[in-house]
Amino acid sequence: MKRALILLAPLLVLAACEKQPAYIKVKGPRDAVESTKMDPVFPAFEKKGDTIRLRASAFDKDNVFMGAANVTWDSSDRTVATVDATGLVTILSSGEAKIVATSVGTEQKLEASLPVKAVIIDKVKLVMPDPAKKTLKMGDIVQWKAEVYDDRGNVIPGAKTRWKSSSFAATVADNGEVEGRAIGTATIMVEAASFTDRVDIEVIDWDTKGR
Repeated sequence: MKRALILLAPLLVLAACEKQPAYIKVKGPRDAVESTKMDPVFPAFEKKGDTIRLRASAFDKDNVFMGAANVTWDSSDRTVATVDATGLVTILSSGEAKIVATSVGTEQKLEASLPVKAVIIDKVKLVMPDPAKKTLKMGDIVQWKAEVYDDRGNVIPGAKTRWKSSSFAATVADNGEVEGRAIGTATIMVEAASFTDRVDIEVIDWDTKGR
């Protein structure tokens, strides 16, 4: 019995002296440019079902990398993103969430997180200055707008849109400025991601007042 205790003693001392991490960090895939930064920030995800695999790294008090950290994973908002036991994050809807890693087997509980954001376009709406007025005179220039919505019904500020016209009767600029150019009809279209909204208009002669 004494011999067993003697043999066990060095192991206990070694375990007690084993270096413990001072903190952990959440990183993205090793080949991601963002992962070269100490606190990476990834662009907003744009599709439901998008994934990214995260990893946790351990550091000592001198900021020296100690290797991969043994952690459990969780999401602060599981309606936006979920994460499995391997660190695989899956995007479910628009919004923001923090992916949290919590250390396992350390003397003190260590925690780190990485924010993820998703902006998933669900609809685009063409907005006319006067919805009832779908007739332009040749030479008229009218500013139209577009509203882009995410899958939670929120307007997305600054969302990218593409404007098109079906004919030369009316042209539309990249900023939504519509101009009557020739007598005839045209369909003005605005696109955002794979979504489109459109309005049919008529262009009449510039001197046909009262029509």
